[in-house]
Amino acid sequence: MVDNEFSNNLLNPKELEWSHPAHSCNYYCINCFTLSKGADDQTLKKCGQCKGVRYCSRSCQREHWSQHKGHCNIMKYLRQDAEATFN
Repeated sequence: MVDNEFSNNLLNPKELEWSHPAHSCNYYCINCFTLSKGADDQTLKKCGQCKGVRYCSRSCQREHWSQHKGHCNIMKYLRQDAEATFN
């Protein structure tokens, strides 16, 4: 366990999970937090490159791109590595 002056400000992962707006949902739009209607709902589309985030519309994808672009390639390679390892 980390014990320093900042450790008291860290969130417990369980607290973070419960505080997330999409906690009880299968999927949500990463930009506006629109919730999916269930596990089989196809209204939310995955990022075409990393497949790690979902969007409810093309406009949400465009709005979020400036935040997502720095992580997209990393997520893509992590996904490919995990698929190669576990498949």
